[in-house]
Amino acid sequence: MRLRLPICALEGSRITLSRRIGTRWRLIGHGTITG
Repeated sequence: MRLRLPICALEGSRITLSRRIGTRWRLIGHGTITG
């Protein structure tokens, strides 16, 4: 997956991706950082 903004995270970290829909934030994905 490519992100528009760079991030700093350790390998093996668990992450979530959220998107703002209207006035609320919605979870759109989750995963683990790999090398």
